Amino acid sequence: MNRDGEQPLKRIYQILGGAGIWLALACAAFGDPAADCHQRALAKQAQGDLAGAIAEENHALELRPDFPDAYYFRGRMQIQLGHTAEAIADFDRQLQYQTNDARAYCGRGEARRVQGDLLGSLVDYNLAVLNQADLLDAYAGRAVTRRLRGDFAGAIADAGRVLAQQPQNAGALANRSAARHARGEFDGAIADASAALALEPNQVETINTRAQARKAKGDLDGARADYDQALELRPNNVAALLGRAFVRSQQGDLAGAEEDDTRGLEFEPNNADAWYGRGAVRQVRGNPAGALGDFNHAAELNPGLAYIYRNRGRLRFDTHDFANAEVDFRKALELDPSLVYIRFQIWLARARLGQAEAASVELRNYLSSQAPATLPDWPDRVGQFLTGDLAETDFLAAAKKADPAKAAGQWCEACYYAGSKHLVAGDSAGAADFYQKAVATGKTNLQEYHSAAAELGFLNPAKN
Repeated sequence: MNRDGEQPLKRIYQILGGAGIWLALACAAFGDPAADCHQRALAKQAQGDLAGAIAEENHALELRPDFPDAYYFRGRMQIQLGHTAEAIADFDRQLQYQTNDARAYCGRGEARRVQGDLLGSLVDYNLAVLNQADLLDAYAGRAVTRRLRGDFAGAIADAGRVLAQQPQNAGALANRSAARHARGEFDGAIADASAALALEPNQVETINTRAQARKAKGDLDGARADYDQALELRPNNVAALLGRAFVRSQQGDLAGAEEDDTRGLEFEPNNADAWYGRGAVRQVRGNPAGALGDFNHAAELNPGLAYIYRNRGRLRFDTHDFANAEVDFRKALELDPSLVYIRFQIWLARARLGQAEAASVELRNYLSSQAPATLPDWPDRVGQFLTGDLAETDFLAAAKKADPAKAAGQWCEACYYAGSKHLVAGDSAGAADFYQKAVATGKTNLQEYHSAAAELGFLNPAKN
């Protein structure tokens, strides 16, 4: 630019400089209106008036569009209101002005997690830790995201880092409890949940976690007490209703179990687990039509759940619909190849359809394909008995050799499968004798018990 053009530019600088001085003097005399709005927003937020607080932050940003704290706190409040897209937009704007602010990455990580973007959430929490390695909120948030992503070891490590500095952090204790439960560390899960509940006793999710861990350990009474407490606090909590339904069914309170499952469906009519759970209870209660309807609903809502087809197949088998039972069993096995006992059910269905020899070839091929240490000893013996490679006397003797904790269950299974082979061979009297022995074990938690009872109904209709 030539020197002639410099004069107007200098004049502009002089004007702007004078305006800046005037603005500085005005702020000194009258304060900062944007900052005042922000302070009022914080006060209203503390009082629970989120709408009023957001309105104040909006005004602050109208006055000063480059106000990072206003974006941050408005973003935090948007999360509280469930407005995750708006929250992410606010944190994005904040990061335009404060590129290395770990708080903004934490906030955006939380909003993305709520949206279901777990990978994006994890990236944000990693950036928060990278920018501020001592920010405990970053580790606490990342612990939750890691748990939801299935990285339970990482979640436990992050929660542990928080608890090393804040042993009374109830949120970190609750999250570590959930991660430990998912890993099968039930004692640790119970201890963490109990510690969290001592600090914040009304956290329903944490109560449910402890109930699940207690249930997994076989402490049905403890689990029942937890579910009762959770439902006192939140009567419409479906997780607690379905959990209590299972516990009630295991305790023999089938009517109560069905009632809880039905209540769960009132609150969440599209919950496949609730339909499945009620179907399983109705199946045991002798309501095959109701059970079949429930299983059908469950399969429509979530066709990827193997246990729906497993139970529907057993129901169909017990009502002598062997062809459709086999279809369900194969679908269950397709979804979950680890369901070894379903292979025995397929043998039974095919045998009842007159295909015992072909069924034995199929089962024998499976058994021979397994490495010696892959298949537990007892299921292997069941399979060998069905294929004819283990004599009945040896099979029954093996069942009786089980340790006391398993003896009754294995004897129930042995009698059922022995009865089924007798039935396939045309020996109805021998079959009935074994089925009666299976029922006499009282192992109502086993499908073999109920299937034996169902067969007795066909063999002795006058007694039913």
